[in-house]
Amino acid sequence: MIDGETTLLGTYNFDPRSANLNSELMVVCRGQRDLAAEVLASIAAREAASVRVIERGRIVQRSGRPGESPLKQRFRILLEMPIANLFDFLL
Repeated sequence: MIDGETTLLGTYNFDPRSANLNSELMVVCRGQRDLAAEVLASIAAREAASVRVIERGRIVQRSGRPGESPLKQRFRILLEMPIANLFDFLL
């Protein structure tokens, strides 16, 4: 969402890797206020339903799969974080 009536939809990220290496796609929808409003409402709804799991490298909220023990949740998150951080390094 840019200005209330221009929406960018797609896989493109504003970084050098997306610009130079990846096959990315973006559709620019100009003059579509209704679409822009729907996109903003969708983002707001997903943000309201989200739960912060990690903040500054610390686990602040338990999240997991139904029936998963807290120890298993912590172990899974600790295993996933280096992989997630690797993506930051690559970009």
